[in-house]
Amino acid sequence: MIDSRASKPGFYSGPRQPGRPMGGMGGHGPHQIPGPVSKPKDTKKTIKQLWIYLRDHRVTLIFIFISVVISSLLNLIGPYLIGKAIDDYIIPGDFIGLMRMVLIMVSIYAWFHFLPIFKTVL
Repeated sequence: MIDSRASKPGFYSGPRQPGRPMGGMGGHGPHQIPGPVSKPKDTKKTIKQLWIYLRDHRVTLIFIFISVVISSLLNLIGPYLIGKAIDDYIIPGDFIGLMRMVLIMVSIYAWFHFLPIFKTVL
């Protein structure tokens, strides 16, 4: 049986490669150049319209925004606490204080680990 698509340019009728969909490369190529990017004329109005459009998801968006800020802060505070532990507890030999700092750091890293899970659940 002869396939009528085989005569069209760009059609590949050979065997299918494993893990690749039929029909070529897909995506963007030299023949699919995207058009010019248009920017909104009134950014404030556009954000307001977007906020109205997403009104059903406001609580979720606010929670995600807050969790991203907390995650960033936890990411910054970890190395600071390691330096503090070395300077204030390891060098002077205060191992009781070091154990307190280790517990604080473990709790921070636990939050840092579980915060992305909460973001993906929402």
